[in-house]
Amino acid sequence: MTADDAPAPFSVIDVSEADIQEAMGEIQGYLDITPDDFRLIYKAAVTHAAQRVCATRTARDVMRPAPPSVTPETGLLRLGESMALEDVSFMPVVSDAEGTVCGVVTARDLVAAVRRDPGKDLAGTVKDFCAGSRRCLSQRLSNARVADIMKDPVTLHIDDPASRIKAMQRDTGHAAYPVVDAGGRLLGVVTLGDIVRGCCL
Repeated sequence: MTADDAPAPFSVIDVSEADIQEAMGEIQGYLDITPDDFRLIYKAAVTHAAQRVCATRTARDVMRPAPPSVTPETGLLRLGESMALEDVSFMPVVSDAEGTVCGVVTARDLVAAVRRDPGKDLAGTVKDFCAGSRRCLSQRLSNARVADIMKDPVTLHIDDPASRIKAMQRDTGHAAYPVVDAGGRLLGVVTLGDIVRGCCL
């Protein structure tokens, strides 16, 4: 992390030469530093502060609590409706009333499930849908369940530190992770955007 890419809460303010001169003039006594030295010290201090605070962050601090979820038996039509309603492209899959995470499902998984041609991209799938094949696509969705397309979950524990979140994102490349308690129950979701905003990257 450098001063120029410090996380949002610690972004370096564009300090002008006049600002520096005025600040130095307010300090009692003789300062044996130049305005450029002052600017470098300021930027370095902001970077160190960001690193110190980020080192104490956990999944609890950056997650989105109480995220929407589905079950393995949820139909894909309902899944699509839920994703559209909640404006999300990722949903944890829970296996019971306790909210135990058993899988994850993404909008990409849903699109792949409705493609008539496995080699066709999203634009091609939408074109087919708009060209009059709604019934075919709806039938395909109505006969499928989340269990047919969900993937094994990669989860974060509620108290996982920023270092583990960074390592997991680097190793898996996933865009979102369910956050669970010691019993595997869903507590929240951490997305790539949350990681960046939470100063974990």
